[in-house]
Amino acid sequence: MDLKFRCKLFLVLSYFDEVFGSQVIQAEPSELNPKILHMMMGLMDIVSLGHRNSNMFIYADREFVSQNVARILINPDARGSSTEFLISLIVVPSYSHVLSAIAMDWNSLLRLEEEILPELELFCQDGNLECLREAVKERMKMLRTHVVETLNFELDILSPESYIIE
Repeated sequence: MDLKFRCKLFLVLSYFDEVFGSQVIQAEPSELNPKILHMMMGLMDIVSLGHRNSNMFIYADREFVSQNVARILINPDARGSSTEFLISLIVVPSYSHVLSAIAMDWNSLLRLEEEILPELELFCQDGNLECLREAVKERMKMLRTHVVETLNFELDILSPESYIIE
């Protein structure tokens, strides 16, 4: 019998809008559960607590586990003169083996942050959300595919035939 715990992986880029609060810029795939999305948007509060321009943290509960890279960029037009961004890799549901696997690899999210930093800086200057979405969409799709393959490989080593990431 082939028993596998199935998990779904999401990659989400969000930012704090001074009028509307936490907003998703781009999600791959886009059909994120509203309950999890609401809980994840609360993670922006953690970004506000950081004293550096970049923070990395993992959040886990019964619903999901997320690996997060936060970036605060100077934005003279924003309240507080900065804009907060959060790149999150989310796996639903949460399993300890999955948490262990994503905790081993920060390079993927850090590479994405580095690749899209110019677009984030441009957004802080012009505020054009649609241009930002279009600029990061393909990179996020490619990274999600890479992370799914990597996690499935790592989970096969940690716990053969037990987990599969989709």
